[in-house]
Parts: sequence; C-alpha cells; structure tokens
Amino acid sequence: MRFLILTVAGLIGFAFPLMGVADPASFDADKTGLRALDQFKKVAALAPGEEVMGIAGFYGEPQPRQWLILSADPATPGILRESVFADGKVTGERTFQIVLDQELPDLPLDREVVLIDSDEAFQTVEKEARSEARLFQFAHFQLRNRDKNSEPIWMISLINKAQVPLGILYVSAVSGEIVRRAWIKVKPARKPEFDESISLR
Repeated sequence: MRFLILTVAGLIGFAFPLMGVADPASFDADKTGLRALDQFKKVAALAPGEEVMGIAGFYGEPQPRQWLILSADPATPGILRESVFADGKVTGERTFQIVLDQELPDLPLDREVVLIDSDEAFQTVEKEARSEARLFQFAHFQLRNRDKNSEPIWMISLINKAQVPLGILYVSAVSGEIVRRAWIKVKPARKPEFDESISLR
C-alpha cells in the first residue's frame, strides 16, 4: 500500500513536511477518528486550556493509518500545534504560526457533540458514491466545525486510483446525514476529429 507523509493540508489549507512519523507498517488500520481522538486526549501532553480544533486522516482504505490532530492553546494566540497520532501514541508533532489567508479551523471541537465516527461517515459516503457510480480508491477525512452556529462536519474527499479527486461529501457528525455534496463533474470523452478536407487518394 502506498502511503504519503502528509500534514493537515486540507484541514488548514497548506502543507509542510512533518518529521517524526512512525513506520506505516506499525500503524493500527482499525483505529477510527474518534477512537484515535479519545486516546490522544488521554496520552497527549496538552497544556492547561489547550483544545482540539480538528482532526484529519489521509488515504483511508477505508480508514487512515494515522490521524493528524490540530490543537490550540489560549495562552499562545496565533500558534497551533499539529500532532500525529498512530498506534496508540503521538509519533510526531510541530507548532506553527498562523498566516493570513489560511483556511484554519478557529473553533474548538466539542467531543460531546460528535456522535458519528469516521467509519460510520465512510459507510454513508460509500453508499452515496455507489449510487452515483463513482469508483474510488482512497478517502481523505476531516472533522471540524465550519461555522460558529453549525454542527461539526465530516468532510470526506474521494480519490481514484489515478489520484484524481472525485468530490467531497459533507456528513453531519451529529446525525450522520449528508448535508452537502460537491461532486466533480466528469468530462465526457472527446470523439476523434477528422479533417474531411484531406483526400486519402
């Protein structure tokens, strides 16, 4: 299985290489997003008042082999921490300063409100993709609050074998229902064009 070292690229709108990631072969592929988040809160050395802002996982087949968890400490405004969680432990982390024009989650994730785990959200998306005849190989996961008065959302991006995005489905982390579909339109295959003015004689 191919595996790429990624940061929360889709979650925060940019990517830097993250060092200290564990060997993918040692990851427990059965871990879901909420199970990883709950375990992370038990073992991570979070500062007093530091809160999780969102989580992401990439190249799920169907679940990712590691989860990236973004947290913020009120004592250090403008600074975010990104932690890699896999195999029941934090395998790498970095802190970075928020830069303007980045789509960063700025609302804490209320774990008590989140009822739908990543595997349940995936099952819903898989069923929808099947009904739309969309064949995919990988799924990218993001869990975050999009707006202040809205519920937390699982954003699941589907990717085919050629690494081409097929679309993003937004699943409520409260009800499990799809609240938005953003399929990428498939361009029809072009028919070969012939110049009838060319003589074959």
